[in-house]
Amino acid sequence: MRAGIAHPLNQCIFDLSKILRSLGFIEIHGSEILTTEEAFDFLNIPVYHPSRALSDTFYLDKNLTLANHATSVLYAAITNKLKPPFKIFCISAVHRNDDEDATHTTTFFQLDILVADTNLTFSNMKYLAMNLLHLFGFQDIDFVPAYFPFTEPSAELYVKEIEIMGCGLLEDFVKKKLGLNCPCLAGGIGINRIASQKYNISDIRNFYRADYRNYGKYEI
Repeated sequence: MRAGIAHPLNQCIFDLSKILRSLGFIEIHGSEILTTEEAFDFLNIPVYHPSRALSDTFYLDKNLTLANHATSVLYAAITNKLKPPFKIFCISAVHRNDDEDATHTTTFFQLDILVADTNLTFSNMKYLAMNLLHLFGFQDIDFVPAYFPFTEPSAELYVKEIEIMGCGLLEDFVKKKLGLNCPCLAGGIGINRIASQKYNISDIRNFYRADYRNYGKYEI
């Protein structure tokens, strides 16, 4: 009888958690049900942003949503509860009202990191992001400027022309909401995307197809 193997997503979550703990990070857990303030206002997302629309977000009622960012899950869990310095991370399922195809599913996993301390700069953010992905096994990584409403400056990291991480220095507006007044490094990783890159999976819907014959193709 063939021995069991780890699911690719579980393996990535385990590996990333192990790496972050080795770097001194502590894991934080939060709820996948958020208020609209936690899901959007905390991240400086304007009321006219398309991510607030019913076509993008699952609403439970007019004030509650299923989490569509691990960032929101993490920030809602720590607001006014932690004092710097700290290094924390959160892994959460997130939900978006997307049409499913080879690169999109309605539910997927994200990892979010937050570092708060004095004298942090964007160079620290770049080093942390590149080092994390190198330790995970990626070597050819492109680090390019980007825009996010909750970080400035910001950057995206690409592997084989696929965006797998966004990062930056947290905006003052967001820090004030969290009760923080020092420089903060923030970053987020799409776990399904890095798993597809690491294990050469062209259709991420295979992660949710319970057919062991699919898993025989993965190099785990």
